[in-house]
Amino acid sequence: MAFDVTAKLRCIATSVALLLTLSLPAQAQMQRALGIDATGFKQPVPAFAVMVPQGWQTKGGVIWGSKDPCNTYGYELSWAAMSRDQRYGVAILPSMRWTDRQVSGGRSCAVMQIGSARDALAAMVSRMLPQAQMLDYRQRPDFTQGTGLQPGQFDLGNGAWMKSHVDAGEALFGFSDDRGNPMRVAVALTLVAYETYMPGGGVMADFRSVTGETLPAWVAFAPDGELDMNMSEQMRLSIQINPSWQKQISAHQRKIDGDNRRTQANIANINRDANEYVARLGREGHESRMKAMDRSSQSWSDMMNERENWRDTDGSRLNAPVGGENLWRLDNGDFVSTDNHNFNPLESTGQFGTQLQRWE
Repeated sequence: MAFDVTAKLRCIATSVALLLTLSLPAQAQMQRALGIDATGFKQPVPAFAVMVPQGWQTKGGVIWGSKDPCNTYGYELSWAAMSRDQRYGVAILPSMRWTDRQVSGGRSCAVMQIGSARDALAAMVSRMLPQAQMLDYRQRPDFTQGTGLQPGQFDLGNGAWMKSHVDAGEALFGFSDDRGNPMRVAVALTLVAYETYMPGGGVMADFRSVTGETLPAWVAFAPDGELDMNMSEQMRLSIQINPSWQKQISAHQRKIDGDNRRTQANIANINRDANEYVARLGREGHESRMKAMDRSSQSWSDMMNERENWRDTDGSRLNAPVGGENLWRLDNGDFVSTDNHNFNPLESTGQFGTQLQRWE
């Protein structure tokens, strides 16, 4: 599995499109705070920016070296901004990933029984604040609008199938700070879960499992009675992704996706002679699950402001999603994005085309 930042921080924090709340003086002056990717590439680079109240202190950004074996891409979002007295703040929390059972030979995902956004919120907050009590919860179907995340069912063949489930919600929790003062924390997230079923074919027991992942959660906290939803919304809407960083992270994800496909193909070849039927079901189920999770990650990525400007064939500015190094407009009006500098549109697509130049 794997997993923004303006209303579309498209793969790392748009669940930041999952806002919640925070509390501030009504006339607070704002400043731009950065989320830094300090170690992912050749040099530190700002990954995203958020407008927060002046004087707030920030830390974190993009964190590499995740110890979560279910983290496909190796990085997480972990960022926070707080007032100097640490009584007010907002944060982006890393994704949470799990399975309902441990499969021999599979990745060692955390084993948890989570079937809804409410379950995920309770599990996430209990890790941070064991004494916190959930005071209120509501469904937020609007969180998934425009993300491309949709429930569905996929036929894997031979009676096997996979269902995807999407849920989103926000919850309010009460807790006491280290001085005993009553506090409130609001947390919002989107959950994507996959249920897989494979019949045993009379050779073994039927197999059924559930795996899931949340998008990075948006958090806000303040003293009891002081949460300000309007201020939180202003901060959420101020989030902007750095196009330069997004281009690098997209290239990293494409490489990992390619490596995973080659690895899975090798494993499938080794196992085929042992039991062709069982191996084929397992391979198809796993590959389909990985592709579906990659699609959710890409939708997650697409929530980020992942676009670049090109000069179209008529000289106008074309704002297109970040893709390969080169963009071609075919004569039939379609576009092709590719990293292949020797790309021949006629040979590859049967269409003549024009290579576009970046808008300077």
